[in-house]
Amino acid sequence: MALTKPPPGALWNAPVRVSPPDGGFISLKALEFRFGITAHMPFTVFAAVDDHLVSATAETAKEAFAKAVEWQVVRKLADVTISDGIKRYSIDEFSSIIANDSDGL
Repeated sequence: MALTKPPPGALWNAPVRVSPPDGGFISLKALEFRFGITAHMPFTVFAAVDDHLVSATAETAKEAFAKAVEWQVVRKLADVTISDGIKRYSIDEFSSIIANDSDGL
C-alpha cells in the first residue's frame, strides 16, 4: 500500500490519497479505522472584496459553512465559496452536500 506524501517543505492542503493493491481507493474513515492514520482536511472559505480575494481556513465543514454565511449575509461580501481542498462550492451547493452527507464532512 502506497501512501502519498508531500515533498519536504511543501504546503500540504490536499486529502491523503491511498492506493491499495487492487488499484482502488480507501476512504479516509477506513484508513483511520484500519491503520490508525488520520488526515487533517481543512476547509477554506473564499470571498471577493474590492477586486481582492480573501480567505479563511476552518477545521470543520460546519465552521466553514458558518463563516461563509456570515461573510455573505452579514458582511455583504461577493462570490463567497467554500473549498474542501479538491473543489470549490457555492453556499447552496455546500449546504446540500452537508444535508445529504451521511458520513458527516
